[in-house]
Amino acid sequence: MMVFSGDWYERKPVCMQDCHHSLRMDADYWGLGGYGSIGIEAVTLDSSAMWGRNDQESTRDALGGTAKAKFSSDELHAGVGMTLNLTHAKSPWQVAPVARLQFVNIAQGAFEEQGGTFPVAFDKINNDRLLSKVGLRVGRHGPVSNGIDLGVDGAAYWVHDYTSSGKAIPYRVGTSSFTVAGRNLVTDSAMFDLGVQATFGGKLTLGVSGRQQVGGDQYQTTGLFSVGVRF
Repeated sequence: MMVFSGDWYERKPVCMQDCHHSLRMDADYWGLGGYGSIGIEAVTLDSSAMWGRNDQESTRDALGGTAKAKFSSDELHAGVGMTLNLTHAKSPWQVAPVARLQFVNIAQGAFEEQGGTFPVAFDKINNDRLLSKVGLRVGRHGPVSNGIDLGVDGAAYWVHDYTSSGKAIPYRVGTSSFTVAGRNLVTDSAMFDLGVQATFGGKLTLGVSGRQQVGGDQYQTTGLFSVGVRF
């Protein structure tokens, strides 16, 4: 099966100190990817790849005025996974432990503020991440009318980031240059999925799902729309 999908992220603005007096950041994300799988009795092996684009805008109240900047980052995701179905093949229910390993490359463009007395700037940043995900997915699939199957599933996972340590980033403030340590990412987080899929004639599958990921003081809500074609 080949799946083409688009993602959208809903994020509240990120504020440092007070949004009225310091820093505010807004981000829009979209992506496109593919997915393939093969079943061997109760075991399903899969692989996926996705490219995404993140457009961000920052506004900072600074000495002498307001400093603004726009910058973008490209994301490349590649992963492999294994699913073990614990129910009978003919059962409409699916109870399946899941394990996945994912590599992520984030290439963030150069950042340069405009305005303010001491504008901040830094060069392009390239960052690699390696994550694992283990959990349990429960779903039910079955026919609802002639030629149409409907599926509903939910899942809970534990995500571990093997590369969560922050990296040193060279900054420029005004005419001065210095290096600061990047913020550490959350090492472990909980992820929850809920989705609905409709399959027409056993060939075309349309799906909509939502995801909530929570770890430490960070959280992210994601929506996914997918189209799959079985060959």
